[in-house]
Amino acid sequence: MKKRIIIDCDVGVDDALALILAFHSPELNVEAVTGVNGNVPLNQVFENIRKVLSLIQPQNKPFVAKGADKPLKGKTVYAHSVHGSDGLGGAKIERKEAEGRWQLYPGRADELITKMARRYPDELTLIATGPLTNVALGLKKDPEGMKKLKEVSIMGGVVRAKGNITPHAEFNIFSDPLAAEIVFKSGWACDIEVG
Repeated sequence: MKKRIIIDCDVGVDDALALILAFHSPELNVEAVTGVNGNVPLNQVFENIRKVLSLIQPQNKPFVAKGADKPLKGKTVYAHSVHGSDGLGGAKIERKEAEGRWQLYPGRADELITKMARRYPDELTLIATGPLTNVALGLKKDPEGMKKLKEVSIMGGVVRAKGNITPHAEFNIFSDPLAAEIVFKSGWACDIEVG
């Protein structure tokens, strides 16, 4: 049986590759893709999600939703120097008319995450490849729903190396440290992998 996942991302070049790999994996079923402010502003993140999905042409019609457009506290930081002003390194990706290949969720990303966790209790893995703002909002608004996730995997933090935004900080955690603190101090019963 395929592993059910949600990818919560701030689509830069790295997240675009993650989406391509996830949708083509025989082991995964991507139920939803949610966007969060991070590498680029949220509207650009969402445009990048649609561009990548139009290339992939997913067969399973995943949900897509916009999430937080700023960190919970503090200034917004972007990674234009790494991913370019468009988040995709200036790659010319023409968005094909493929809107029927996904379902636009009318609410916010944190709401979709908790709704899907309740629909698939103890079956759904959340993969967060951007700042943890949407995850923290889900925990604040519906902690019981979030507890129904099987596991959470995040891309964030640094232990035995230098940070990629300051000598001691990694971009996703630096972009919304309050959200990261909420997630790490939540006492969440599911497995959290940090990589």
